[in-house]
Amino acid sequence: MRIIGLQVTFLSENTVLYK
Repeated sequence: MRIIGLQVTFLSENTVLYK
């Protein structure tokens, strides 16, 4: 998925929470 820097940061934190 191609996302913007802000979105990437948000997803990164979400991924950590999910895992």
